[in-house]
This record gives sequence, structure tokens and C-alpha cells, in this order.
Amino acid sequence: MDGADAGVRASWGRSRAGRELRKVGIRGQVGNLTMALAGIHVVVGVILFGPFLADIVRAGPGAGQAGWSFEMLAAFRFLVWAWPLYLLGYLARWAQAKAGRLPAALGWGLISVAAVSVLFGPVSGVWLVFPLGVLALAARGPEPDGRS
Repeated sequence: MDGADAGVRASWGRSRAGRELRKVGIRGQVGNLTMALAGIHVVVGVILFGPFLADIVRAGPGAGQAGWSFEMLAAFRFLVWAWPLYLLGYLARWAQAKAGRLPAALGWGLISVAAVSVLFGPVSGVWLVFPLGVLALAARGPEPDGRS
């Protein structure tokens, strides 16, 4: 566990917002659930794209994507998207621990991305993002200027 993660965990328990989040149940877990989804993304990616990942490793990091097959590109992009998903979850967890709420824009943004994504790829795991968006909206609070 790195220092930044330890700091968030420590502040989670000490801060008033952190104590309040433990009382609200699943609404306080948006960040953790998003990070778990990122982990699932990696596991599924390794299972689905294992042979193509081996091809990527054999090609080496300097080879570039010009000679990659469609499957190699799909594998790379699928796994790379786990990183920003994890970071978004980490940021959401931190924001909830510090402020006791999430901005409504996070929930609406997750729902919007999921809606557009299912239009173009309905047979995918992106359906799992809808509940995260709804939970983020449930965990929202008033903005600093008093707006909801």
C-alpha cells in the first residue's frame, strides 16, 4: 500500500465525512465499486484476449501498433481502459472521504457514457456502468455554491 492510499484510508476513518459515508451503505461505495469494475475489466481482458496479449508481448514495446491485428488492438485498448476506470474510482473514493458526497456531474457523466456505449455495443459489460452512475447520483450533495 502506497502512502497516498494509506492517507485516504486514514482520512476515511478520521474525517466526519468518512464516518457519515459508512452510515449511508452502498452509496458510499461508488469509488470502491468502480475500482472493482476496473479489476474485473483486467481479469476479463486477460481471459478473452490472452493469446493476443502474448502476440503483443512478442512484438515488443517498440514495434508500434501499425502491424498489429484487429484483435491485438482490441486487447490493448480493452486493458488500457481499466487504468482510467481505476483512477476514476480512486478519485471518487477520495472525494467521498473528503467531502462526504460526489458531484452530480459524475453520475450523469457515467450514465451518458454508458448510454452512448450501449448504442454502439449492446453486447458488452458497459451495462455495469449504469448502476455506478445511479449510485453516484444517489451519493451527490449540494455543490459548494448551494446548487444540487
